[in-house]
Amino acid sequence: MTKADELLLHIGQEKTGTTTLQSTLIRARLELREQGILLPYMHPHAGNSLLLAYTLFGHKDANIYRQSWLEMDLAQLIAASERAWNDIQATVAKAPPEKILMSSELFFRPMTSAAIRAANQMVNQVSKSSRIVAYLRAPDAYFLSYTQQALKDLSLCFRPSRTLIKDTVAPLIKGWDGPVSLNVFDRQVMKGGDIVTDFVTRYFPAIDPATIERLRIPYNVTLSAEAMSILYDISSGKMVWGADRHGLAIEVMKADSRIDNPTKPKLHTAAAQTLINWRAPDLFWLRDEHGITFPSIDYDVIDPNEVDEGVFRINGIEELCDVNNDRKATLLRRAMGRARLPKSMRRLLFKY
Repeated sequence: MTKADELLLHIGQEKTGTTTLQSTLIRARLELREQGILLPYMHPHAGNSLLLAYTLFGHKDANIYRQSWLEMDLAQLIAASERAWNDIQATVAKAPPEKILMSSELFFRPMTSAAIRAANQMVNQVSKSSRIVAYLRAPDAYFLSYTQQALKDLSLCFRPSRTLIKDTVAPLIKGWDGPVSLNVFDRQVMKGGDIVTDFVTRYFPAIDPATIERLRIPYNVTLSAEAMSILYDISSGKMVWGADRHGLAIEVMKADSRIDNPTKPKLHTAAAQTLINWRAPDLFWLRDEHGITFPSIDYDVIDPNEVDEGVFRINGIEELCDVNNDRKATLLRRAMGRARLPKSMRRLLFKY
């Protein structure tokens, strides 16, 4: 049976540039194929390997947001996943690549030993060897980025597990047939200061990362602290808006890119330290067991018992970050004025 030499399974963690990496490499998939690297083609709205989670690791969970985004119900997702895996097998049998890359942050979740064994068996059908790759982010930066993403969907903050990384990674280290590579997602230590250069340099060393065309418009544009504050007020019900809340949120994000002097979100020192203290079990496990540390963290001041859980029950973004109230008011007036207009007029105003 013909097989690839190696399969790379990039599992995230989410909020570590996964969308940028996946989208950039998918755009270069034909050039990479000429270099012996196969990036399997998936559903048009899932340029990464999200679909494969349903077959490779037996995920059978219903996720309304994901199903809406992919325009499939759970049964359709499972069927599409099986077709995608069959396509990979057929491609490898016909013309085995040197490497296969599968990438999805959906793989970054605690899994049973049985699920890991089953995935090993499937991977061994198409590749002689395999490696799991994960990028990890410091708890405070991860929380801030996740909160930004949640607010864009008008969701609220969450309380992360204290041992999410250990609970996810430890079973993989124990049960996966190949090595598990852990990398720090931080511009200070990544090669070239970005995820694409770092990943390509580490795992596709024959390719010059400078030859890969980068996205002109970045994914997941950072919101200002003022925009975050307004979106939180909408999400939490602090601000009453009788019309379409999501329409208003869209106008807030549009206006945010047009109004000067945005405040870059930065967690207050106490809030950042609380988040670091909360995730101390993960941080110490990574450091003591795997030599992984984050350059932004002072490990000498971490106190696992010193946690103000109020950081997870905030009453406004102002409790987390500095917010320019004058700019917030200007931004809100602009967004509310646009949100009251017909959609066609709103699109024209943003365009011109």
